Amino acid sequence: MPTARPPDASLTAAARRELEAAAADEVDVDVLVLEEATRATLLVLPFLVPTLALIWVIVGQATRAVEVRAAFGTCLALLIARWAALRWIPRVAPKRGGSPWRNRALSASTWLMSAGFAGIYFSVGPHVDAVQLLTLAIVATAVCALAILSASAGLFTYIGYVSIHLGALAIVIVRHADAALTPTLPAMIVFFVVVLTLVAKKNNASLREKLALSLQVRDFGLRDALTGLRNRAFVEIFTEQRARQLVEQLQLRGRRQPNAARRLALLLVDIDHFKKINDKHGHAAGDQVLASFAKVARSAVRAGDIVARWGGEEFLVVMEVEDAASAKAVAERLRTTVSATPVSGPGGRPIDMTCSVGACLFPFDPSRPDALTWQETLELADGALYRSKARGRNRTTWMHPDPDFTPRQLLQQQRESDAETLRFRKAS
Repeated sequence: MPTARPPDASLTAAARRELEAAAADEVDVDVLVLEEATRATLLVLPFLVPTLALIWVIVGQATRAVEVRAAFGTCLALLIARWAALRWIPRVAPKRGGSPWRNRALSASTWLMSAGFAGIYFSVGPHVDAVQLLTLAIVATAVCALAILSASAGLFTYIGYVSIHLGALAIVIVRHADAALTPTLPAMIVFFVVVLTLVAKKNNASLREKLALSLQVRDFGLRDALTGLRNRAFVEIFTEQRARQLVEQLQLRGRRQPNAARRLALLLVDIDHFKKINDKHGHAAGDQVLASFAKVARSAVRAGDIVARWGGEEFLVVMEVEDAASAKAVAERLRTTVSATPVSGPGGRPIDMTCSVGACLFPFDPSRPDALTWQETLELADGALYRSKARGRNRTTWMHPDPDFTPRQLLQQQRESDAETLRFRKAS
């Protein structure tokens, strides 16, 4: 019977979640912040720069003051910096600590932009009259209301933005000499802050619901419907990203000690005599065998390993390892667990199930990490799988570097062997 999955010693649950998130793009832990960046990029320059020009017109002769001109220049610089941050931060965040770093950076750029407007209000306060202050209050409230379309994707960021923006204006009004403004406008501003926050909260909840549904749909497209495992599309995205990272790490740190670097183990697994099972017991029993194999395989590998349906009765296991010995132990445990777990067929009759495994490590040659892509390495694993079947099935074959041949030469030999096999099958 299948045993409980042992803890993953090489890939923590947190790391797996992060990698799966990256693989789906998508399945990013703070996809709302990326949504905020996308929306806000469309608003910063086209809307807020003209708004800044409008405020310049409203305050009129106050712009003659040096401190007012400096405040406007600073705010314009912060607007441009905000726009640049929205385009730059999402790209570099994975290299600087991932999603938490990006969230903090985007929030900081938003609050700095709001502080730029606050600086304008404080600088023009002594130079404007009551009518100009009232007009500024209307414009500021409209700006904060429009910001709901973008910044409410990050609710905490939006609340800070509104509090700085309108809070500064309220302080300026309280300090103003006009007694008619003091009791009314600050109260109105506080009211609008509360209202805008509630609206933003509702908008944020709606956005979260829509994005959650979108992610569920995307996740469904990255799973195999029959087995519930990840599918080929997911593996291609996941492995492409992780393989590139491992190659870069080897190139940067692993040339002196290439055998100490982490690698990906690619296990190509094929259910033995699956066609005979279908012919003898029917396609419903074949589907049952596939689903049962998926459960057994998941129980045999580690918690952080990826098991995916690669196509038909073929499955692919992708796992990150520190040495070949741990990969071989998992591969053997998978094979023996499958062979020891019969499937209940039609009428409760047991169906014996075995599997053959072909395996490789990527990078194939740690001393030359970019010699083969992971897809080309998988071709070698496919050749190893063919050897397992040719030697009687229910066994594991590993493909290792050969000191007499380069990785590229081994791959070429593999392809020529596959072509010869194909010609032989067609001739027979």
